[in-house]
Amino acid sequence: TLSARADRIEARATGLTITDYKTGTPPKKADVLDGRAPQLPLEAAIALRGGFSGLDAHTIACLRYVQASGGEPAGTTHEFTEDLGALADNAWSKLEALVSLYDRVETPYQALRRPGTRYAYDAYEHLARVKAWTDAHETEAAADGEGGET
Repeated sequence: TLSARADRIEARATGLTITDYKTGTPPKKADVLDGRAPQLPLEAAIALRGGFSGLDAHTIACLRYVQASGGEPAGTTHEFTEDLGALADNAWSKLEALVSLYDRVETPYQALRRPGTRYAYDAYEHLARVKAWTDAHETEAAADGEGGET
């Protein structure tokens, strides 16, 4: 079961507009379109399937991020209107594939969520003790004369 609490959903004759308010920087358009930032596309998929309480299944007219900065200007709007049904279906398919993959006993849970991606803080990485075993491996490699590269 996938659930979400949308910041705002507006029902209009042309379809739903789903809005997410951000105090920080919203995801880049390319990240939303290629699935690396799936929040709004997944909320659209929920809406298309009638998954929001009080709303029947509905078409999606717009996905919107509102970046609220409190400065001048007070905020900016980033909207997506292109082929939102396909975007939502793609996000849903990727989620189903991910759940199916991790539903297999043979699939290991990786210590690094997205290798090569830097996070300000990653609670999972911390719990997995990635830094501890990476430092230990580098120390052992240096002791063995391997130069410490991993």
